[in-house]
Amino acid sequence: LCYLNSLDGEFAYDDGAAIVKNKDVTGGGPILLPAIWEHDYWGQPLANSSSHKSFRPLTTLSFRLNHHFYGLHPYSYHVVNLLLHLTISFL
Repeated sequence: LCYLNSLDGEFAYDDGAAIVKNKDVTGGGPILLPAIWEHDYWGQPLANSSSHKSFRPLTTLSFRLNHHFYGLHPYSYHVVNLLLHLTISFL
């Protein structure tokens, strides 16, 4: 309930790099893009020396699914994130 006012907010902080500019999230092709399993959270190849090495394929996949169905509308990302947190909290 206390987070409902955040649903209408824009992307913030690292969302630009992790979602908006990340081709693993916004790129075309199949939903289960093989690169999701070969790239870090920021869309860089894990083997690349500039990679952050933060491997979060399920998070990237959820962003990709969200983008596939709703595009780059922050509201949908906030709703999905809130629902995931609520689900995990009840488990």
